[in-house]
Amino acid sequence: MSLPRVLLTPYLNTRPLWHHGAPRGCTLDTLAPRLAVDAMLRGEALAAVVPVAGLPRLQGVAELLGPYGIACRGRSESVLLCSRQPFAAIDGATRLALSADSMSSVRLLYLLLARRMPDRGVPRLVEAGEPVDAALIIGDAALRAAGRREWPHVTDLATQWFLAHGRPMVFARWVVSHRASAAQRAALAAWLAAYAAREAELRARAARLDHARAGLGPVAAARYLDGIRTCLDDDDLAGQAIYERELARYPWPAALAGAINHPPQEA
Repeated sequence: MSLPRVLLTPYLNTRPLWHHGAPRGCTLDTLAPRLAVDAMLRGEALAAVVPVAGLPRLQGVAELLGPYGIACRGRSESVLLCSRQPFAAIDGATRLALSADSMSSVRLLYLLLARRMPDRGVPRLVEAGEPVDAALIIGDAALRAAGRREWPHVTDLATQWFLAHGRPMVFARWVVSHRASAAQRAALAAWLAAYAAREAELRARAARLDHARAGLGPVAAARYLDGIRTCLDDDDLAGQAIYERELARYPWPAALAGAINHPPQEA
């Protein structure tokens, strides 16, 4: 019988947890954030770090696992809108490509644009064969894209969020399945608490061993990982609360109902 899975992202931002090793009685695996929500819904994982935008879909299926997640207070370096025009000029004529991996970041982009959408229009999804005016890129691909400097304008969406709200942007939270036993919950909680105690050491190891996967040197990787907040405090949770209120205030644009990573439950 196989061990229950605990899901990390496939990006540098959770490599320190990979080096921490699997929780007792579990095995570690990686899955794109959007797909991690689907895996939890299908009962294919015991616990996972999942997008905050996907938490409503997990009601009755999973619950938060302690004050842990992925957040940034200001610059993220790995959630970027790369574009031909400045961020302020994005409008209804902009041909937009969205990351197929993302959920929270896609919603974040449209929350940042929402206040001016009535005047500027909703960017439309690029069609096959069309040139791309702007692309939402996340994770290690974003770190590599920033280093190549192929786009004239690169906007860090976590920075834009912080400028707008003065709070961190919480992209993901740890959740545990309702099917987990008391012993499994205790083991997972102990695993995350032990990680928190070793975080500086594990970040240094990940920067040293895994920097090349994101196209970075070890120093740049260490700086990037130092900006990732995994043990969330009251300021982070206040930022998450604002994000969730904004999601309710600005529903997913009807013009984007066919977006690759738009769950119907969020309509």
